[in-house]
Amino acid sequence: MSRIRIRRAVAVLAALVVGICASAECARAALAGHPSYSANLSVNKAIRQQQLICDPAGSVFSGSMSTLYQPGQVSFANIGAVPGFDTTDSYIEVKPFTTPTFVQPVKTNSNGNVLITTGGFIEGGGRSTFTETGYIQTFFQRPPGSVDPTVKNPDEGYDFLAEDGFRDPSTGKVEGDDTHYMFFDLAPDVPLDAPVYTNFADNGSRGFYPTSGPARDSITPLLASGGPGQTITDGIASATVPEPATGLVVAGVGLLPLLLRRRRRSVAPSTVR
Repeated sequence: MSRIRIRRAVAVLAALVVGICASAECARAALAGHPSYSANLSVNKAIRQQQLICDPAGSVFSGSMSTLYQPGQVSFANIGAVPGFDTTDSYIEVKPFTTPTFVQPVKTNSNGNVLITTGGFIEGGGRSTFTETGYIQTFFQRPPGSVDPTVKNPDEGYDFLAEDGFRDPSTGKVEGDDTHYMFFDLAPDVPLDAPVYTNFADNGSRGFYPTSGPARDSITPLLASGGPGQTITDGIASATVPEPATGLVVAGVGLLPLLLRRRRRSVAPSTVR
């Protein structure tokens, strides 16, 4: 009798795991068909640096994206555009500063912090000069004539640590265009898998927007003709890596970890830096 109960318990638990995983896959499939941001995370263990790769779902012509990170665990180091895209503007939020520097704020936010360009942050001394708050905003656009889809292409030496939910599980294909990526240096003694990143659409409260466009983060899709479609400002889903849902399943169920192990694939080294 006890053996039967044990078998039933195992069966129920296995069904629960499958049900949770199926629900998660359905949710990801639904998001892949709507305006969504995405994120992939890779890590270079030798230099303790992480690379956050950003890719809105679907083919995009242009847009903007905001990113949250944890300044107590990582520090922003650099930003680059994926081949096929240009990074037109990028800003980082820092605490107000009084140290003499050539860097000038482009905006003062209602939270009392200021936005400066990421180029000014790097050239002005980085974390040795400025105190990061954990917010970055990036604008991206295809250069004239670029209609080919881009592919994930991290620098040599980086291994994938976490992936978004827009990757086709059967083909390994990223359902979207990789637009840009950012490098973050890990603080001493911080585990490689500890930092969490979120790509989301700012509602206009923290970002800095051109007067000619919408006063919030947006995505403009790429038409078959190679031109821009109608700009989307509402309902853009966010993406967090590592994904909290995966962590919840592992922690709550604690069985069948192989079901949750994401397939990795080899990548070509990038020359963009």
